[in-house]
Amino acid sequence: MQIFWNHGHSMHPPPITLLLRPPTVALTEWTVFEVVLHSFDGAPTWHLVGLEVDGHASHPRVSSPIIAVDNVLRTCATRGGDVYHLKDECSFHPGEEIIEWSTWKESLRVQSDTNVTNVITDAFIRLEQQLYAYQQQRPYDFPMDWFIGIPIKEYTQTDRVTPDTFLLDERHELCLRLALQCARLYRHELGNETNLRPFYFDTLVQEALQDWKLSIQERRWVAVQAREIVLD
Repeated sequence: MQIFWNHGHSMHPPPITLLLRPPTVALTEWTVFEVVLHSFDGAPTWHLVGLEVDGHASHPRVSSPIIAVDNVLRTCATRGGDVYHLKDECSFHPGEEIIEWSTWKESLRVQSDTNVTNVITDAFIRLEQQLYAYQQQRPYDFPMDWFIGIPIKEYTQTDRVTPDTFLLDERHELCLRLALQCARLYRHELGNETNLRPFYFDTLVQEALQDWKLSIQERRWVAVQAREIVLD
């Protein structure tokens, strides 16, 4: 897979691509195009096109050039400073977002484009095969304290909650992906597991998760899973 950085030249990504910031934009019906912009001296750039999710509404959006891709969290960082979360599957039947893309190309005098979505989706599929091989289903002891309504408080046995299964599975997938991200971050920082120090590991995990809206027990669960994940 190639990532196009903001200076416009194509390059191979590093062994670990980590975007630890939570997404600022959720995108559905997404496609990735490569174009050549005059402002980048003829070098190719990649752009996301899709429907931005805003509550119960959505509207077409075209991103600035992609500068990094995180296949664990299914996110892309762009030159404009946003982090896009690519939700669900890519677009199979382009709609109004393609009209927005055509207008965008015309305004910047872009002569042609190339659909490179499969490069991103292939990276997602390979990662998800590894992820679900580790933990395909939500374990029975996955924490539910997020759903008590005050996720910053400690969950107690007296709190009774029956969350929606879909929402609970969604929380589990997020936490599982964050656990894999933390495991990769730790290996990137220390090189290998022989250097593992529990205190340093826990500190690193908490720093990595500080911007994410997680409950206390979800953070603990992520830390435990990150220690147990065996990276290829």
